[in-house]
Amino acid sequence: GESERRAIGAALESELAEIEAAYPDDRLAALVHGSNAAERRKLQAADPEDTEVLSLELVDRLMDEDAESEADGAAGLTDALRRLAAFVASGQGQPGARRNAIAYLGGTAGRGG
Repeated sequence: GESERRAIGAALESELAEIEAAYPDDRLAALVHGSNAAERRKLQAADPEDTEVLSLELVDRLMDEDAESEADGAAGLTDALRRLAAFVASGQGQPGARRNAIAYLGGTAGRGG
């Protein structure tokens, strides 16, 4: 019931806070952009009002799109990966969507820049 929903919500928020503490914006930028300092600055300087807030469904679709691009031989930063990184860096959106995007970005370390 309601108490179970609140407990799940509290657990998600706690997990998200833990993940966000482990992956500050500069670390996320480094995961996505590697040593490309100009790209990292651009991601960090993004205006939160211009940032796209992604649903969990769209995050999943972007992860699939990026994985397909990588499987097709695409190297470096894809548009899907850039959108995921900007979404995570904004600190906005549903906790589950951000958690999934952060986990995916961690798995793409070294591909950017």
